[in-house]
Amino acid sequence: MVSCTRWMQVVAGSCVAASFAAGAMAQSVGFSQPVTLTTGGTAVAVATADFDGDGKVDIASLNSDGTVKMHRGLGGGSFAAATALGAVPLWDPTRETPSVLLAGDVNGDGRVDLAVAGFSVPIHLILNQGNGVFGQAINTCFIGSFPPKVMLRDVNKDGRQDILLNSPGTLMISSASGFASQFVFLNGVNQNSAMAVGDFDGDGLTDLAVTKGEAPFGIRILHRNPGTTVSFTEAAFIPSQEFISDLGAADINGDAKPDLVTIKGAQNRAEVLVGLGANAFAAPVSHATGVQPRSVVLADINSDGMVDVLADTATSSAVSVLLGMGQATFAANAMFGSSPSTPAVADLNGDGVNDMAFASSGGVTVLINASAPAGEVCRADFDKDGSVLPSDIAGFINEWFSAFSAGGCR
Repeated sequence: MVSCTRWMQVVAGSCVAASFAAGAMAQSVGFSQPVTLTTGGTAVAVATADFDGDGKVDIASLNSDGTVKMHRGLGGGSFAAATALGAVPLWDPTRETPSVLLAGDVNGDGRVDLAVAGFSVPIHLILNQGNGVFGQAINTCFIGSFPPKVMLRDVNKDGRQDILLNSPGTLMISSASGFASQFVFLNGVNQNSAMAVGDFDGDGLTDLAVTKGEAPFGIRILHRNPGTTVSFTEAAFIPSQEFISDLGAADINGDAKPDLVTIKGAQNRAEVLVGLGANAFAAPVSHATGVQPRSVVLADINSDGMVDVLADTATSSAVSVLLGMGQATFAANAMFGSSPSTPAVADLNGDGVNDMAFASSGGVTVLINASAPAGEVCRADFDKDGSVLPSDIAGFINEWFSAFSAGGCR
């Protein structure tokens, strides 16, 4: 897909035409009827990745009975029956409540591992041994004091995913021999605090954004101090009138600076704070969501090159989708799915467009994106010379409607 930004790199002054087409196509997205992959019980969280290295996306699920199960991707949006990772439940569901499942390479071997956390559940790592074969769960012996929010991020950029835990505000640094060090990166962080990461001051280091879970509400921007030892200094505080349910960071407007997106569940809205660099952000701009949004995922759900906002909702019982229109603007809210958890976004059927999977009472629910790849017409050979060149943008507006009425690129 050729986005407005890429056209600007080759044809100065032609962004208006490309923006018009991309924006028009970005306003809609649709999904096929949901398909449920049974796990033998209720799934509470999902994670997607190519766990077995065969080029197809697989789906892992964390289940209420204490098991972690894998649905291996077969291609075309189909999946094998669930297989358990480990012969017995990894947790006692009568005493412990696992609720978080994350995927990432925690030991730097190039394979995608799994991490599990939850209320009264020590963070466990399930290491990928290759070809989708996983070892026994490794207990890190670290338990958050409340139901935690957990992130896997390579904070020190050594190629291994580190663990960020909000309760208390702890960073566990991964090393070749395991998680050798951990420290509290910010006092006063509790179970209500959400986290996001990004280079907010443009110095090439990974900074943190952490919400304040008690009044006065707001977002703390933590500057990563230079040096080999990881430490942070609070650089800014962004006040908020309301409690922030969740927080995400991504480059929403394409200016190479990370922006922030907050979810405010009681107000049924998402707010976008455009990053200005140097730990500064513009005033928040509100966008209506479904009723009582809980968590946020920032991803390009329709593969048009622009970041979209996805939030699972408690009362609406569906995924709230705000499609990115460019320049930090969004289309009106649309709702998809039924009774979802936080969605995992990935191309599940290999068609180049992202799909969704989420945990549900019946197992794992899969929503395959039925939309054509947005911006496909941008690759059309408008002057019929056998090549797609910058010169083809000259007739872009006139050709756009006829190209799509004929069924896509010609």
